Amino acid sequence: MARIVFMNIPAQGHTNPTLAVVKELVRRGDTVIYYSFTKFQAAIESTGAEFRSYDQELPIDPDNPDPNLVRYATELLETAQLLVPQLLPRVVAEKPDAIIHDSLCAWGLIIARSLKLPSICSISTFAISPRVAVTSFRDAWDFGAMMLESASDLVKFFRIGAALRREYGFAQAVPPEMYSNFSDRNIIYTSAELQPYSASFPANFRFVGASIEEKPPDSDFAQSNFAQSNFPLPDAPQRRIYISLGTLFNNNLPFYKMCIEALSGVDARVIMSIGKKIAVQDLGTLPSNISAYSFVPQLDVLRKSDVFITHGGMNSVHEALWFGVPTVIVPQAADQKFVSKRLDALGAGIRIAKDEVNAERLRNAVEKILTTQSYKEVSTKLGDTLRRAGGAQKAADEIQDFIADRMRY
Repeated sequence: MARIVFMNIPAQGHTNPTLAVVKELVRRGDTVIYYSFTKFQAAIESTGAEFRSYDQELPIDPDNPDPNLVRYATELLETAQLLVPQLLPRVVAEKPDAIIHDSLCAWGLIIARSLKLPSICSISTFAISPRVAVTSFRDAWDFGAMMLESASDLVKFFRIGAALRREYGFAQAVPPEMYSNFSDRNIIYTSAELQPYSASFPANFRFVGASIEEKPPDSDFAQSNFAQSNFPLPDAPQRRIYISLGTLFNNNLPFYKMCIEALSGVDARVIMSIGKKIAVQDLGTLPSNISAYSFVPQLDVLRKSDVFITHGGMNSVHEALWFGVPTVIVPQAADQKFVSKRLDALGAGIRIAKDEVNAERLRNAVEKILTTQSYKEVSTKLGDTLRRAGGAQKAADEIQDFIADRMRY
């Protein structure tokens, strides 16, 4: 059986899809040594993997990524420059047969190349190529503006890259590569039908669908918290609208108040998950059809929802499609822009730009989805493609087959 080192970004959206895969690899007899932050230790160890921490070694803040993609790429490469010399001896001591690294973990790919180890890229959002990233003149203009705004960071990027190549023989050449870090085998946790331009990617890109581990509905939570606020989660006769901005972008009181304004009086039950950075009482007096919580069991709620208002993170979108739930997406970051454009184009959701959203547009988008059956139909079909692609078991198959093939030589 194989020994695998897994290196990930300590962020929920990058970690969640990997857990079921790691659990399956361990079940089959592989040893997985997983590098992340201590806040994910319990979740990682629950899969049977061996946890390794680099809490004190990562200079970037994964919970607050810089919106300037050139500047953030430079921060990621600077992180690699600091991490590689610290992690190399640790990885050598682990004696792995292969390295799996997240698509943002440049250090994982650099270490794999330096040690001449087979490597696998774990891609938790769309696979990003120039064709996917630049779909309009506006996209090219925005990236050009970022380049001008961060010229000094660009110089720093090239300087660090040159130093890494001298020391380790490999480093990413240009900032866009920091968001892909494609490798010998690339596992994408989505379906070919959902991925933009999927046919343009070569054969070493494997679309394995959503890695979602369904659990029985959290009835204790539903009957205590939801029942107390008169939100009958199970078998409610009304239409249901769910609102969440995920874990990174939920500190947005004005947005939640806008949702309350938009959906007050709408003939639907509304549940808002606002996270722990904002207190529920900060929302003020809620209309009778709206309830708010700092946490909800998202799969349970989506299973009973008709519309999902979301930031468009890949995990959230996959979970919505899994249950055939159409989305209103207000993207907060670059990868969510790609996701929102794709769902809008396919007819599974409606995209509203962050700087254009208001209560009227939000209400109109929700009403359009509730009264147009095709949104539900397309979302259900896309959810079916995520299931058929194979999920965690298919990902584990691809990883094991790749490693076994490399171990023969």
